[in-house]
This record gives sequence, structure tokens and C-alpha cells, in this order.
Amino acid sequence: MKEFEDLTEIERRVLVQFCQANNYSLSSHIPIEAVNLNIRGVHPKHIRRAVKELISSGFILKHPTGRQTTYKISRDGLRGGNRLREEE
Repeated sequence: MKEFEDLTEIERRVLVQFCQANNYSLSSHIPIEAVNLNIRGVHPKHIRRAVKELISSGFILKHPTGRQTTYKISRDGLRGGNRLREEE
């Protein structure tokens, strides 16, 4: 389990994209494709690995729906996303 300071650059980019796609809301959830479309220059395989690591670290939560799995940000993910937004 990683802390916020231990996140790699790709994991930070993915976390910011999840926060932006969810409009920094804890109640909304999105499919992984919404994040894949917005991150340019990174292979989808690396994005999936980053999402897997963010899930295991507790920054992103799986939200299974009827046919597909969607993802939402946790409170720790929201704090990290806001921190990254302030750094920009």
C-alpha cells in the first residue's frame, strides 16, 4: 500500500484524470475508458497498472454496475487530487 508521496508520475496523472472526470465528486463513478481517452502518450496497459495500484492503495474504489465496472475516487484520492491540483 502506497502513500501519496510514493506515487509515480503515471499514477499521479491517472489520479488527477479520475478526479477531473468525476468533477472532484465522491458520489460519481466513471468507466476506465473515460480516463484512457484523456491521457495522451501513455499506453493503456500502463494506465491499467496504475489504476490497479491506486485501487490497492485506497485512492480509487471499484464500483461494479450491471454490465461493466466503474470506478470512483475515495476520500484519500480526493485529498490527493486536490493537492495535485494546487501544485499545478
